[in-house]
Amino acid sequence: GGIETALVAHLPGTVDGGQVREELVSNVDYVPTILDLAGLSVPETVSGQSFAAAATGGEGDPRETVFGEFTYHSYFDPRRWVRTDEHKLVVNFTTSPPIHGGNGDPDSPGGAARLPEDERPGFREAVELYDIEADPLETENLADDPTHRDTCEALLGRLHDWMRDTTDPLLEMGPVASPMHEMAMDALRDQELRSLVDEG
Repeated sequence: GGIETALVAHLPGTVDGGQVREELVSNVDYVPTILDLAGLSVPETVSGQSFAAAATGGEGDPRETVFGEFTYHSYFDPRRWVRTDEHKLVVNFTTSPPIHGGNGDPDSPGGAARLPEDERPGFREAVELYDIEADPLETENLADDPTHRDTCEALLGRLHDWMRDTTDPLLEMGPVASPMHEMAMDALRDQELRSLVDEG
């Protein structure tokens, strides 16, 4: 749910109110869109694609996918994902996400990772696939469902390509140490807890 966030925009005379669009956009699309709306060229080094045409009522060139990543963010350990209009695929590189809903409410739905009876609390599979049209709360992981194998494999391929294109450190270096690991090593070297207390 954290990557399904509404974008609200208004630019008098250019982007008027009253229209609702369903196209996928990503944060990396903001800069090329703003440059496009300002009549400026978009440098080749800028990531993303402009959605200025869609924002101004035109057809535009909609995205087929949106990608995302956590390395260490809040209580999430490293994971990567790809989202389409119909599906979301998540790859988890560790097994310790939260054991409650993602909005901080312990009573909210926690998706397929809530509390499986046969695993330790918070366990997540290495790959998760959700049909977000039929299952918007992401309660049923379809990654092992044979009827969704082609979709799962295709999205794994797209995600892997994106990780290669962005030189993702998880592909090159393997596991990325958590910020707590560095603070703990500092404490061992310095034989004091100051860095753990100050930074933690």
